[in-house]
Amino acid sequence: MKKVFALMFCAVALAGSIGCSHVAATNRLNNMRFQDAPRNEVFHINSQIYGVYLFGVLPIFSGSANAADKTSVFTDTVRLDYATLLATAAARELQATRLKDINSRIDSHMIFPFFFLSYKSVEVNVTAVK
Repeated sequence: MKKVFALMFCAVALAGSIGCSHVAATNRLNNMRFQDAPRNEVFHINSQIYGVYLFGVLPIFSGSANAADKTSVFTDTVRLDYATLLATAAARELQATRLKDINSRIDSHMIFPFFFLSYKSVEVNVTAVK
């Protein structure tokens, strides 16, 4: 019985450390131009939100949709619209006025050996121009 509780504790600790959101931006493009934009006015922005779900539908821990590097509990924030909002908010903070390209990816995986837990993630990449 102690082994079962130890495994459950490890699963909850892992779940708590997994749910997060992240936004990163760079304008370092190795002196390359992007279409018609000057070199210093192009930004590549990546936003990610990921979390742990019970039976694939009930959120336990997930990344915050309002702020990067924060965690939400029992809130379904691993959604494409929230990741897009994080990416475009970062573009606005960099004073970008146009978006040249948006790509997204959504993943969902079961956490072995805990078949009742699943990991979901959504990622949005944006190329923004001042």
